[in-house]
Amino acid sequence: MEERLVICRKELKSYFASPIAYGLMAFFAAISGYFFYVAVAIFVRRGMESQMMGPRHAMDMGEWIVRRCS
Repeated sequence: MEERLVICRKELKSYFASPIAYGLMAFFAAISGYFFYVAVAIFVRRGMESQMMGPRHAMDMGEWIVRRCS
């Protein structure tokens, strides 16, 4: 068990010594941020559209967030 931890530490240390790890982390953060921004923008746009349509067409936000995908 101890030898596995030693090898894992050594591999992680060598991985973060190179700029590849930081590039991958930046890429992952940028992609995740983009998808989060798009999801929030769609949510806000749908909320504004439902407000402009009036109370008859009110959007049930809980159902829109947590709905079954079938």
